[in-house]
Amino acid sequence: MCRVWRVLCLSLICLFLPLAALAGTTVITQCGQVVKGRAELAANLDCTTYDGRAITVERGRLKLNGFTVTGNPNLVALGCQNAVIDCLRRCKVIGPGTVTNGGLANCNVGAVDAGGGIVSDLTVTGNLGDGISSARKIVNSLITNNGRDGVANTGNVIKIQKSVISGNARDGVRGVSSTGAKLIETTVTNNNGYGVFIGGLKKIRLRRGSVVTGNGAGGGPCDDGSGGSAPCVDLFSRRMPTVDASSICETSLDRDLLVPWGVCSLD
Repeated sequence: MCRVWRVLCLSLICLFLPLAALAGTTVITQCGQVVKGRAELAANLDCTTYDGRAITVERGRLKLNGFTVTGNPNLVALGCQNAVIDCLRRCKVIGPGTVTNGGLANCNVGAVDAGGGIVSDLTVTGNLGDGISSARKIVNSLITNNGRDGVANTGNVIKIQKSVISGNARDGVRGVSSTGAKLIETTVTNNNGYGVFIGGLKKIRLRRGSVVTGNGAGGGPCDDGSGGSAPCVDLFSRRMPTVDASSICETSLDRDLLVPWGVCSLD
């Protein structure tokens, strides 16, 4: 008899645990929604006519569940604080899902402003401004064809893993105040400006088959919005990048001396 009751109790616990987990999750149903904690999409969210952030998350986790969030490319009410998805503090933005049609071309806030948090399994494409800003970690994401930098405005060391950053109008990864970047199984290619630009004193590191090639259209003075006269290269940093034997790069340059580091095949 005791055994029967034990089995029954365990079955009831297993039944109610998923319900309890869902109880703390907010479903995003309208543009401009502000969420603290966990949130998720149950349908596409079209905010092309909404003059504000599509979604704001504070200290939580947002799951896109395979849906698309479409921003307003003519956003004016918030000026440069114009992320499509905005994390006010560290949070996670998790796909699969797509973020598109957001951002102003003269602002350095990405369509996804991660607030120092983590982005995974997202496609961020077709935004007038940067793709992703203020992320400390990006995993398994595609960041392509955005009007400014693919990944921008990073702080400390940013880690990018199993991702592709390509075809952005300026730099692939731009961290003016960053202390470093670590790319693992990541490809940065065919961006118009620098492939990876890091302004801090730590290194750019390429690991486990990362590829940083073909960046800097024309190879002349880099038209990345910085006003500098340095030629566009794949790796541009204040300390010599490190490239493991399974990774590839073509050109690198010392940011201060403007001489090749000598770590890439075309240096």
